[in-house]
Amino acid sequence: MPAARFAVQAVGEITHPGRVVIGDVLGGSVKVGMWASLEGRDKGDGWLIAAVEFADNPSRHGSHIGLVLTGAPPLQQLREVLPPGSILVITDRESL
Repeated sequence: MPAARFAVQAVGEITHPGRVVIGDVLGGSVKVGMWASLEGRDKGDGWLIAAVEFADNPSRHGSHIGLVLTGAPPLQQLREVLPPGSILVITDRESL
């Protein structure tokens, strides 16, 4: 059973940590060490969450959450896999 669902708004990259998926938690909670996978994909097909950060945009009066993913593909490929509106299912690693 998923611990949370996450709506993707954008995908980006931070120099040291790596690829970041920015969006909103739709329900549940997200913690470091959990597993993020695209809704509808097979179990075990996803990425480890290495960090959970705030992603504020004061000019747009918006606040989102950033999930830093370990083992994610290159930025352009990840953007193709996770377009805005995609839903990630967040699970505990033990439930894989």
